[in-house]
Amino acid sequence: MKKFILTCLMALCFNVQAEEWTTQQKWLLAGAMTLHVIDWGQTRTIALNPDKFYERNPFLGRHPSLGRVNTHFAIGLVGLPLLAHYVPSIRNYLLWSWGALELGMVANNYHIGIRATF
Repeated sequence: MKKFILTCLMALCFNVQAEEWTTQQKWLLAGAMTLHVIDWGQTRTIALNPDKFYERNPFLGRHPSLGRVNTHFAIGLVGLPLLAHYVPSIRNYLLWSWGALELGMVANNYHIGIRATF
């Protein structure tokens, strides 16, 4: 919920209007969303195994519930693409940053043995 509120507040600070997406931006979004879903599955594994793993995301806490994980990632799955669509002045930065962050999280989780659970 905090991420959604932050997204709304950020949108108010910028000139909010939709613009056409470039082919590169569409691919960046597809890649970032794919990594986001993989991260979602890995975080579900963390939530289902609190004796083996802990979460480092401050928005979720060390041992989040499955419901909290699902809500957090569902909001991100909808909120971030909407923000990118309606605030084109930050679209490239947002897509590259989001994709890089998700890639780092997914790679780290994979490295320590966390697989996606759905």
